[in-house]
Amino acid sequence: MVYKLISKIITARLAAVIGEVIDDAQAGFIQGNHIGDNILLATELIKGYDHKISSPRCMVKVYLKKPMTQLNGAKKGLRQGDLMSPFLFAIGMEYLSRCLYELRLTPDFNFHPICEKLSLTHMMFADDLLMFSRAYGSIPFRYLGVPLSSKKLTVAQCSPLVEKVTAQIFILTKKILKEIEARFRCFLWTGSSAPARKSLVAWKYVCLPKVYGGWNLLSLPEWNKAAVTKLLWDIAHKADNLWVKWVHIYYFKHRDYWNAPIPAKCSWFLKKILSCRDILNNQGGWDGLMQAIE
Repeated sequence: MVYKLISKIITARLAAVIGEVIDDAQAGFIQGNHIGDNILLATELIKGYDHKISSPRCMVKVYLKKPMTQLNGAKKGLRQGDLMSPFLFAIGMEYLSRCLYELRLTPDFNFHPICEKLSLTHMMFADDLLMFSRAYGSIPFRYLGVPLSSKKLTVAQCSPLVEKVTAQIFILTKKILKEIEARFRCFLWTGSSAPARKSLVAWKYVCLPKVYGGWNLLSLPEWNKAAVTKLLWDIAHKADNLWVKWVHIYYFKHRDYWNAPIPAKCSWFLKKILSCRDILNNQGGWDGLMQAIE
């Protein structure tokens, strides 16, 4: 009991300052950081990889095998499931992060073409490490469970996501959303996700609130739209976020993002996010949206 109390006190104190110690390139276990931010930035960096005349650029994915065990080993006095473990892991990985930043001082090292302004050499989320440089590489590959591609993802590339339903952290195409909802409908009426006969009630009515005769189930397209709008909120309000910093420096160059045209060279992810400005304008901007929610 005494150990747990001490652990909770230390963990609470670490949580208040850990963000000041850990570099922006490391997102795992840090309050305010989100796995989707790393995916979005990686998607922007991979743009242009399929162009024949693009400058050399490379992304290297490294999976760190059991880093938590190696850093937090039981011999050090930590118990399994200790609340401090994630923060101690993040501090340990910070040493690796700083070593990677030392690459900037190596005469033979060249930055990825669109990473130099932020001196960005890598990103980390827990045991997933992604490194960037000026070299040659090949795509597509998966990062944090999501396929990365220089173009809009195809239905085939997105199909593994149907099994995990990642609509809250990942921008899904309309075809994939329809496929996921089809499985929801089948499970609701038959108890199985396998294709079945036509639903007894249209899905849009099932998703209505109970006061309007529905079952108050989540509408996946609306859920995904809300998640995309949240990313727009991040662009507007999270100035210290690594992905947001990158977007403002390379696409908007300190201009007003709200009135600026959608960059022609940005990923389809970012185009989808910025298109939500029209939705917000119809609601009277952020102030009007907040009033509607309240």
